[in-house]
Amino acid sequence: LEVEQAKRSLSVRPRAALICQHGGQRKTFQVQQDQFEKLTKSLVEKTAGITKRLLKDCKMGWAHVDAVLTIGGASRMPMIRRRLKNMSGRTLNMSLSPDLSIAHGAGYYAGMLLTNDKFAQSILNKSAKQRLAQVRQQSVNARELGILVRDTKSNTRVPHYLISSNSPLPASCVRNFGTVIANQRRVHLQIVESGTSLDQPFVKLGECIIDDLPPNLPEESEIAVTIRYDEQAKVHVSAKEVVSGKIASTEII
Repeated sequence: LEVEQAKRSLSVRPRAALICQHGGQRKTFQVQQDQFEKLTKSLVEKTAGITKRLLKDCKMGWAHVDAVLTIGGASRMPMIRRRLKNMSGRTLNMSLSPDLSIAHGAGYYAGMLLTNDKFAQSILNKSAKQRLAQVRQQSVNARELGILVRDTKSNTRVPHYLISSNSPLPASCVRNFGTVIANQRRVHLQIVESGTSLDQPFVKLGECIIDDLPPNLPEESEIAVTIRYDEQAKVHVSAKEVVSGKIASTEII
């Protein structure tokens, strides 16, 4: 709580006091705003990197952006504002509440869905209604989706992603893989998602198992794997042994 309060103070003051207590001792430290900004520069650059990657994934440049709306508590911090302004080359629009804007937008959108366009007619002018009419919602997946495959060099399982992040939903992919040994009687697929960031490990979601494969299958016998996100981002996985037609499937919420 002390650290949180000091961070908030440094958003509006050149220095803040941070009180530390340990072993019955108490000491007050003065933290300068420029010192704080120097210590947290890597986090600001990480924020900038995420913003640039978002534009790149959407195949957009800053020329396509009408306005930069500052949202979230961190947008009160001078260093975040300066970085966004330098990066975008334009004046930031700070007219919205950093803490409540997302909730307000969700509330308005829910109201429009529940009442069709009557809600929009009651609060929006004609120009705003015309622009909103051009907007179409498209859900996408946040992370890459795939399975673990065996790396023969290191003899370890590594992720092999079949559906990339930010794919419009629903999305699916079919890929053929081979059994790893002769007379293999079972295929065990481990379904994984990529981490929340580039430096985070993958996350296991579940598994899909085909038992009792036909006897005497040669090595590299084909297994057709279908992996799919539906409109609600549920994961559906099926695996089919091509020769026998034996199939297994699973759904992961």
